[in-house]
Amino acid sequence: MIVPFKRYTIPEVERLRIKFPDLKLPGMVTRANMDGTVQFIPWQGASGGGALNRFGEQEMPDRMFASTLDDPYGDLPVRTRRDPRTQLASLMDKVRPDFMAGRVLSRDEVAKYVSKARAKQIRNGSALTEADFAEVMKGFIKRAEDENEAIEAKKVVRTAPSD
Repeated sequence: MIVPFKRYTIPEVERLRIKFPDLKLPGMVTRANMDGTVQFIPWQGASGGGALNRFGEQEMPDRMFASTLDDPYGDLPVRTRRDPRTQLASLMDKVRPDFMAGRVLSRDEVAKYVSKARAKQIRNGSALTEADFAEVMKGFIKRAEDENEAIEAKKVVRTAPSD
């Protein structure tokens, strides 16, 4: 198979072409070297075929990208925002074993998220219920959303150069 960055001679490249007639290397380009060898490199490493201008600086031509019908990655799945109930259920499923074992929050921290009457019961040693767990997870989600909104509020959006 082809090894990226390995220098191949022209006869080696010809043998590879015969051995693998339908070979496609998505994201790879060939680079011809001054010593008569050829390398297969990622497209980001390609020089773009530039030339030196009269000041000795390399001028790079605009990169041209052609789309192909045989996309190696296929269609990306559509990402949809989950409704709050699904989001809460997913978080609860991930955290439930550790939470119920007391490895996520202490009883005093849990008491901050529940009603005052229930907080007193929890501090006095009452067992944690599924409803307590749901209240804590809702609090986590709300705090994360509030933090994201605060970050978004700090971003400056300009609609015109004169703003």
